[in-house]
Amino acid sequence: MNILFVTNYFPKKNNTQEAIFLYWRAKELIKAGHKVTVLKWNQDVSDYFMKPYNLLDLNDPILNIDIPVFPIHSIDLMINPLHKKKRYQWIKSNFDIVHFHWLWSMTVFPDIKQWDIPFVITCHGSDIYRMGESFNQWAIGRWLNKKVMQMQMKRLNQANHVIFVSTDIQKSALKKGAKPKNQSVIHNGINNIFNPIGRKTSVTVTVGYVGQLSALKRADKLIEIFYKASVMLHIDQFLIIGEGVLERAMKKEVEKYQLGEKVVFTGKISAPKVAEHMRAMNVLVLPSRQEAFGCVIKEAQASGTPVVGSSNGGIPEVIGHGGRIVQEGENFEERFATAIADLIRKPMDEADIIECAKPFNWYETVKKEINVYENLCGGS
Repeated sequence: MNILFVTNYFPKKNNTQEAIFLYWRAKELIKAGHKVTVLKWNQDVSDYFMKPYNLLDLNDPILNIDIPVFPIHSIDLMINPLHKKKRYQWIKSNFDIVHFHWLWSMTVFPDIKQWDIPFVITCHGSDIYRMGESFNQWAIGRWLNKKVMQMQMKRLNQANHVIFVSTDIQKSALKKGAKPKNQSVIHNGINNIFNPIGRKTSVTVTVGYVGQLSALKRADKLIEIFYKASVMLHIDQFLIIGEGVLERAMKKEVEKYQLGEKVVFTGKISAPKVAEHMRAMNVLVLPSRQEAFGCVIKEAQASGTPVVGSSNGGIPEVIGHGGRIVQEGENFEERFATAIADLIRKPMDEADIIECAKPFNWYETVKKEINVYENLCGGS
């Protein structure tokens, strides 16, 4: 099959790690004999002049299978109706199926149903969780949110099939008015670079975090959690992998709690380097206030590292028996730190942790998605 991904996140020149899980997915499809093309929806003015590119052009050793990427910008879609029509005709002539990643990517082709092109939508989290939540403090905001939600759910319900990456996001969508005629929960996979090979028992105790430094991830409370854990037992290093708007404030928190060189900020690093660090961690933490799936959970577990996570979104579903879940509520930071300390004092069996991650691989994920495609395309 010729498959078109429509997404506003995908590896690009200045960010080869952007939504890399879509690349892993596309790579597995190509290995299975299918062809994948990406239509990358751009909204930033700075991306208006982005030219078509192939992934091999990015010269990243991880991106070792070529995938053509065609940019399309909101400005062109707004000012030139013929531009959109040409794209519909291009899709109709070249592709068997369209796969929108994130519901909001349907903004590019809101009338695709009229063109009789089979399409699938995968809801990854923020496209559902954040829908209808902005500006609710004002009456006009609530009115606009209601209209936007009705429009978005109408689009979602038109899809030939809707995929949710966790049961929690599926439940959230149904509460907000989703009534897809065909739906399924298909978890994201993890790449095999995340494995326990080379993992060593070390006297150094390391607690790690991987992700955006944002309030949604509860990064604003991360240093406090680390401090409280350090009071309970000896921890050599707190490793923070990622970047975001809260980095400067978090570094001030490090000074406030006098954690000094114990806290290391790596910034954004390559996936192989993340995997290397995960193998050296005693515990990975994910205290997010909202999370649809949390790929880092399974990546850590595949590396032999247990996870402490909040009870929000799909986190409990994904952690399973490979760590600890901390319920929201009073004294959250204290209880979260206690869970970290407990896992360090009484380590879980490494083989049990790794076993939790085994079903979550891209081969199994893509096999399920191919089955969806084939059912919609008449078994082609």
